[in-house]
Amino acid sequence: MASEEQPAKRPRAAPDLTIAVDDGELEVHSIILELASPVFAGMLNSDMKEGQGRKIYLPGKCKSELEAFYKALQLCTMAPLTLESAAILTRWADEYQVQALKDKCEAFLIWKAPVDGPALQFAAKYGLHKRIKQCLSAMKSKVQEHIQDLHVLTTKECQEYLPEFWPVICSQTGVVIDMPPAEHVASMWPFLVEAVRCKQQVTQLERVRRDLSSLPLDLYHTLPASNRADARGRDFVFQVFFASAMIAFLEAALATFDPSGDGEEWEQGLEKLDFTVGHDCQVLDKRQHHMLTLSDLLDYCKALIDVATEGLLHPSGAPGFAWRWSAVDDQLDAAERGLEAVLKLSATAKGQGKERARHLQQVKKQKELESPKNSEVDALRRDVDRLNQPLRLVLVGFVALGTLFDELSGSRQLKDFPKRAIPVFLKSLRDTIPPATWCAPTLPATGKRARDELAEQLQLTLGARAGPLATIAVGIRPPALALEECSTTDKCLGIYRQGEGASNFLMRLRPGSSGLQASRILTEVVGPYLREMEGCNMRTFLDRSIRGQWKGPAKGKGRGKGKQEKENNRADAAGPHGQCCHLGKAANIAPRLVPSRQMPLWISQPQLLFPARDKDGATCLSIAQVTNALRLALDRDPSPEEVTEQRLKEASGGQPTEKEIKKEAKKAAKSEAKVAGIVTKKEKQEATTTKVVTEELRVDLGRAPTRGEVAKKKLEVKRAVKIEVKKEAARQEKVKRDKKGDKKRSAKWYSMW
Repeated sequence: MASEEQPAKRPRAAPDLTIAVDDGELEVHSIILELASPVFAGMLNSDMKEGQGRKIYLPGKCKSELEAFYKALQLCTMAPLTLESAAILTRWADEYQVQALKDKCEAFLIWKAPVDGPALQFAAKYGLHKRIKQCLSAMKSKVQEHIQDLHVLTTKECQEYLPEFWPVICSQTGVVIDMPPAEHVASMWPFLVEAVRCKQQVTQLERVRRDLSSLPLDLYHTLPASNRADARGRDFVFQVFFASAMIAFLEAALATFDPSGDGEEWEQGLEKLDFTVGHDCQVLDKRQHHMLTLSDLLDYCKALIDVATEGLLHPSGAPGFAWRWSAVDDQLDAAERGLEAVLKLSATAKGQGKERARHLQQVKKQKELESPKNSEVDALRRDVDRLNQPLRLVLVGFVALGTLFDELSGSRQLKDFPKRAIPVFLKSLRDTIPPATWCAPTLPATGKRARDELAEQLQLTLGARAGPLATIAVGIRPPALALEECSTTDKCLGIYRQGEGASNFLMRLRPGSSGLQASRILTEVVGPYLREMEGCNMRTFLDRSIRGQWKGPAKGKGRGKGKQEKENNRADAAGPHGQCCHLGKAANIAPRLVPSRQMPLWISQPQLLFPARDKDGATCLSIAQVTNALRLALDRDPSPEEVTEQRLKEASGGQPTEKEIKKEAKKAAKSEAKVAGIVTKKEKQEATTTKVVTEELRVDLGRAPTRGEVAKKKLEVKRAVKIEVKKEAARQEKVKRDKKGDKKRSAKWYSMW
């Protein structure tokens, strides 16, 4: 047994190979290198000294790169990849054919490394095909951005991709030529870079010239309408960029004409103006040139351009004022035909030329008589503006907007003012007005009664918290939320300064129900809050419904109201006894009480609200006027009996009889029921629209609702509206039956008596 051989020991986990490099040595496991790299496997299993000994030499390598390469090959490596380590490992993996490590580094470079010229060259050098495809696709889509980096296409590693890029580069430079050899492309590459950049500038210039044609119209719709600033701005831009440029072009072309000679110079000059007249120009020789001088031709050309400009600035088209800038081309074509006619006339006798000139003047005068006058065009434009822009609001003395306007003006960014003014306006209101006032919901009389009843029911269980909870349950949207909904970008056209150097700003709202809703909110809710504040950063807030509020054509000059209408409005603004009830100057408006709760002197002191009477001594007021006056005086909605009693007071000057009160009460109830029915019907129709339902769901859900949610909510609203209509009809029917029963009982009692 002792003579039997003992089994050999299993190799231990200690390193069995030493690799020597330029700056040190590293002990490694040879089995790991053999399994990962075919190059190391062939080296260590050969009959050379590398396969026989325990130490090998790798000249030209450094120890840090070798350590990173060896750690990446280990089974449980934890070292994360970086851009620097990925580049090192890619070189080692490519040299020693470690494909798994190479793919790992390529995926990391695709994910993290930027796309540029050196990245493309590195990928092409080490055969990273996916990385090459990524770089080529990104550079093709943005040639102007990567044109400097594309110089690597002329290097040895990337020359095979140059034919693929050459048509794209030619399209960006605007020059189509065959591709020269790669070494010639490398020498001419700086010129290609400049050509691509210049092509970009030319493209931008063409875009500016194309957009310039719509600049007068954009300016017309952007500037305020006061003092015809919009029309004057449009005319100025047209004269500067269109009429003056065309006249300068014709002057430069006509200045090249030689007044002497046999007419060849004239023919060459007319060819520069794109004229094709041929032999008609030969008549302009030395003998007959005095019939048509150069100044005559130039003056006639300017006159034709003036006619074209005049026709463009004073159109006679549809009420929508669909300006067609193609009319400029038509007028210029007419000018060319007129010049051709003048050249042909030069071959005729002098008298015939003068007669033809007089005929052209008569035609021009006839066209001027047939074209609409400026006043008619302005009146038509004002009427169209009244239909298309029914509401504009004037913010008087708004300091926050003035500060923003000055900042943007100093930085030359005034084009951003309409967008940034709306958030500044809302933030200024939100920061200045107390939260208890700004966020409190406004309730009508019926809502207040419902809130009080609910608070009484919750008082036993909730105590002091019953009031706020009842307000939340019964209340409507607060003014802040309603104002923010009306001042969105799709409903508000923007805020502009009303005049140069003025402290007032103009808010324009789109036509439709949104504008009327915003007018009601700003007038009835926000206005009183702003007027009661002290130390506010704006002096007051006024609502002026300028357009779309009066019928009939405009009167007077400008786009405002006529003189007679202004006097009528002043008379309406003044109360009885000659006391003026308007707000007065903006700087002096600072009442401490809310206007809706403040009783005017001319209402509280006299017994009669409106002393004015007609010839028979009866009141001149309607039910609506008396109702509004009582609503201001009582701070609540008056009952039909109170309205009737006040009307009879106005009519008789004393206390009415009971019979008169009942008679007038019936009339008032019928009138109010009719008005309430109309308003209720309109509100119910508006509530069922898709837009209103979508806005409510967006507020409730905090996101954009889906079509299914909108359809479901709309169906629920329609059902609720139908139920309310049925209840209202049943209630009115019951009231009618009760009234008929009272009449029958009274008639029976009277007959018995």
